[in-house]
Amino acid sequence: MRAPAALYSVKMLLRPAVLFVVGLSLLAAPCPYFVRTVPVVLLNDGSNSVRLEVAAGPGATGVTWRPLGGLPFKIAGQSLCGKSPAPSFDLTSSGGLFVLDNIQFDPSPSCAKIGLLAEPNGIMSGFFEYNIGTIAVKTASAETDLSIAAGYYFPMIVVEAQMYRALDAATVIDANTQQTAWLVNVRDDNLEVEGTMGNFGPSQPLTSTTINLSKTLTDGYDFRGFISTTTTACDAGRTQGLHLPVKSDTLGNGQHTVNLSSTYQTGPKLLGLTFHANFVMGSTGVIYHETMHQWGAYLDQQQLGLDDSGAHWLPNSSVGGALGGCPWTDNGNGTFSIAPRQLTDGDLELYVAGLLPASQVNPVYVASGNVNGCNAGAALPGPYRKVTIDDVIRVHGARTPAFDGNVKNYKYGLVVTSQNRLLTPLELTYYGRIAQLWEGSTVELGANPPYQWTRFTRGASTLSTVLDSWNGPLVRAANITNAASGKVGAVSPGEIVVLYGARLGPASLSGLSINAAGKVDSITGGTRVLFDGIPAAMLYSSTGQVGAIVPYEVDGHVAVSVQVEFQGRLSPAISLPVAPSAPGIFTQDQSGRGAGSILNQDNTLNTASNPAAADSVVQIFGTGEGQSTPANSDGAITPDVRPAQQPPSVTIGGVNAAIQFAGPAPFAIAGLFQLNAFVPRGLPPGPAAVTVKFGTGASQDGVVVFVK
Repeated sequence: MRAPAALYSVKMLLRPAVLFVVGLSLLAAPCPYFVRTVPVVLLNDGSNSVRLEVAAGPGATGVTWRPLGGLPFKIAGQSLCGKSPAPSFDLTSSGGLFVLDNIQFDPSPSCAKIGLLAEPNGIMSGFFEYNIGTIAVKTASAETDLSIAAGYYFPMIVVEAQMYRALDAATVIDANTQQTAWLVNVRDDNLEVEGTMGNFGPSQPLTSTTINLSKTLTDGYDFRGFISTTTTACDAGRTQGLHLPVKSDTLGNGQHTVNLSSTYQTGPKLLGLTFHANFVMGSTGVIYHETMHQWGAYLDQQQLGLDDSGAHWLPNSSVGGALGGCPWTDNGNGTFSIAPRQLTDGDLELYVAGLLPASQVNPVYVASGNVNGCNAGAALPGPYRKVTIDDVIRVHGARTPAFDGNVKNYKYGLVVTSQNRLLTPLELTYYGRIAQLWEGSTVELGANPPYQWTRFTRGASTLSTVLDSWNGPLVRAANITNAASGKVGAVSPGEIVVLYGARLGPASLSGLSINAAGKVDSITGGTRVLFDGIPAAMLYSSTGQVGAIVPYEVDGHVAVSVQVEFQGRLSPAISLPVAPSAPGIFTQDQSGRGAGSILNQDNTLNTASNPAAADSVVQIFGTGEGQSTPANSDGAITPDVRPAQQPPSVTIGGVNAAIQFAGPAPFAIAGLFQLNAFVPRGLPPGPAAVTVKFGTGASQDGVVVFVK
């Protein structure tokens, strides 16, 4: 009889360019001790501290930490950077715990080179973990090493070194519950989540935890993901992830029909619960693995021989998905070898999840011998057994409901548990970044996160990690655009941008206002937009859309932190790269394409029925030219003629056009540029493509001017 998924956990072994998944049995023995750390979100001054806590069990008289040399930390006033061996530290007893506090990241360049990985552009960012060494418990008669040779880890998220990271704002519901835009934090004093994961404490159901959740987390989620902030230390093979099905009525994939909604006090929408240990950090592989367990590798093991009867694909199969197996390469001579792992899930997994039609599922092969890890290029021993989707349907029947071509939009509610306290703002921010990385909808951790749900499911599914219960302003990096071009990406000084989101401003549109200094004010309708804390000149605000001008002070920054403030509440911070210029041309229908907002020499609008003659001057309007010389002033009206620092150029119909003038548009706000150019001779009559450049930054494609 097949064992339910609740009896299996997953261990993710991260290797270079390889994500290998194997199953582990849950730990049965109770755990008398644990180790936990407050995760680090590195700010620009490196001042955030981390706290180490050890519950050493009865009879302990002290705890000693022996860190590894070379850690990029400062402890008790001395740096571990480059020191080997590192000094030992005795933890202080406090309330039943042994505690070492005020461990700070050392932001010095020499330390940063030790622990951090540099992206190609030189920006330090991403999720990292540091093996901090060993921890030993002293008793009256002995000293015992708790680390079992595995060591302990500080989880850390490092953001761009030149950018200030604002902490996520939290709304405290009561003494047991608080929330941010990305997560709910509930106290789990009885360690119910830990017990469910099998490390120590009581077993499921999650009685008190689910009661606390009912106060803030609605039933509008397909999955609830639990992260326990208590790391257990009973065994080197610690549980990293677990999935519990709540509701499953899908047929044809071998999964049991189940409905435990009443057990977990949820509505009918919830499909499953996933569990993650805090030391897993931001590994998206774990969340995708546990989510795919909802449909899983439940195919008949005896007849099809693809899974291990524990919802994991056999490692010597070619499934190559989140639940196991390795992708294969056909060597063309009747043999196979292991291919590099891809960003997308395996065909068979997408089929059982209802995200791929049966007609697109390629055959799966099983090697005759064992495979030790998905190491690219390794040989796969033959002979090989072939399993087709027809074989799967013959055994289990066709999947019902079948793939229908509609994008499946899943909502994921992240729950972070803590014992005897609520989390600090620093911890909330750390776990909030994990939620955003899971969703894969921001650029906060770099433009190319290693795994992204939409790519993972080949565009057949989305995953939203934003909480419905968040009632403050919310905006995402993918919804901040150049007001002229509609492009998303890097912003430039003085660029007019539009931010789309929710609860950004008043229900009715509020326009700009002029302050006592004669400049456009930085607040309208109770809304401000902050770039690295600098208020932007505000053009308008409404509940779903605001218009602002990027402050010129961001010139020279590598990245900038963006937040919307409405009636005193701040949105979660978003990181955007900064470019010297990001030009866009305004268009007549405001779509960013088609007829440009271009005037002819006689100041009439350029249209198909009113084209411009050769050698005449056309006036092109846009934004995003970057900083000027001398520097522009935020919110200035009818600014002085100050040329852009980035040299301008323009082509019309693919031909370089001579420029008569390039600078601030007269009688307008700083940030709107005007470029006057001569229409080249010899162009065919009709629409001609227009491209404006300032330095290397180019305007969007698809804008035209009409010529005679």
